[in-house]
Amino acid sequence: SNNLITVGAFQALRAQKIRIPQDISLVGFDETTWGNVVEPSLTIISQPTEEIGRSAIELLFQRIETPSRPYKKLILQGSLQIRGSSVKPPL
Repeated sequence: SNNLITVGAFQALRAQKIRIPQDISLVGFDETTWGNVVEPSLTIISQPTEEIGRSAIELLFQRIETPSRPYKKLILQGSLQIRGSSVKPPL
């Protein structure tokens, strides 16, 4: 989920003495300012923020140029950044 929920989950797990990643893996959504400075570092699904911005501007200009243009649904691919807060489960 977003960074506020992820940091809350991280803190709650620590408070309950639940070990990350030994007892549970934790994966956040989107890059954080704190994800690389905690131990273990946070595994994330990163968003293609530059591509999101570029696509938004392009679609906005197309809409301005042709207001009656049909709506376009655009799905962009995120990427999994595996770090220390997640481990491969045992077989």
